[in-house]
Amino acid sequence: MKQFIARQPIFDHRMSVYAYELLYRFDGEHNFAGTLLNPDRASSETVMSTFHSLGIEKITGGKLAFINFTSNLIEAGVATLFPSRYLVVEILEDVMATPAVLKACRELKQAGYMLALDDFRNTPERRQLLALADIIKVDWLNTPKHEIEQLAANLGPDKPILLAEKIETREMFDKALAMHFSLFQGYFFSRPTILSEKKVEPLMVNYLRLIRLVNRKEVDFTHLANIIRRDVVLSYRLLRLVNSVYFGMRYMVKDIQHGLAILGMKEIRKWISLLAMVGINTGKTPELVRMSMIRGRFLEVYGQLHLASENTEVLFMIGLFSLIDVILEQPMPELMAQMSVPAEVSAPLLTKNGMEVVVLDMLASYEQGLWEEVLDKCVQLGLSEQNMTRLYLDAVLWCNEFME
Repeated sequence: MKQFIARQPIFDHRMSVYAYELLYRFDGEHNFAGTLLNPDRASSETVMSTFHSLGIEKITGGKLAFINFTSNLIEAGVATLFPSRYLVVEILEDVMATPAVLKACRELKQAGYMLALDDFRNTPERRQLLALADIIKVDWLNTPKHEIEQLAANLGPDKPILLAEKIETREMFDKALAMHFSLFQGYFFSRPTILSEKKVEPLMVNYLRLIRLVNRKEVDFTHLANIIRRDVVLSYRLLRLVNSVYFGMRYMVKDIQHGLAILGMKEIRKWISLLAMVGINTGKTPELVRMSMIRGRFLEVYGQLHLASENTEVLFMIGLFSLIDVILEQPMPELMAQMSVPAEVSAPLLTKNGMEVVVLDMLASYEQGLWEEVLDKCVQLGLSEQNMTRLYLDAVLWCNEFME
């Protein structure tokens, strides 16, 4: 079995993650192009492997998981094998409202499952399902705007939640919000809105200074420790990190300077950069920092396994800083200069050249479920589908554990 599984965030109006849709590509007994000759098997394989092998609550960080269901899977009651508190049954657009499907959907509702209608169009065939739906997903790009307006205006008092998918710009988000959509899906949040005249907030400046400090050739440990001590959250996270399973400590470290000495210079650069990135994220959605962490971890482990690299902390920081221009809404060259990161970190992010950039491009495609582009990059990198998925999901679990 060859299988890609990725997750795409679904946001509420406050840009907090409400749920993740699990995107998948299953390649078993059919062609390598990604055409699903057996969608029932693909969906069931995804559901079974995710829930039982990995644990859905780990993959989604305890958030809801939207997973596509075909007519046969709905009728077979596959969803009831799994906890209703994590699963949203996403009914594909080609599912017809047959008596058997309607009966199965009513039973799912009675059992406490949420139902979402994918790519909803207000046709007679879909209206019977509409009465059972908790969430309606509307394709913002491909649905005529007058249809969207009519749908939003004509829903009754017990109307389902409206979810706008394929939102690609902030302008689209604002329009959907004005039309009383409550949930939003798409990669608008990761698109850079660079405002060169915008000033970085004082708190963020402090974190950028911290990154600059640890990237000096000679680091003053006492000065660094004093800076960290002034930030309660940063102090807590650093001590928790040093005392964690990552370093296998046999005794508790309670002093910041002692903790820094234990980490060593390479690890200090990596972990202080990570902790600073978590602290920097005060304006944008935290999902951007999660994505940055996943990219950093993926690059780091890929370097260990496939490049035998001794500078994996450099690869980690390349991934970690890959979205910092989006987070801070500042040009990448200015941010790299402010942080004074080593040239081996800044060069790939500025020139868009090198193996690291191929990996970042592959991850960006993977996050969006663009499987053909992912496959092309996997070939370039000598990475199998199985290993790609494993490294990605391991990075997701690592990120979730760190953010706890």
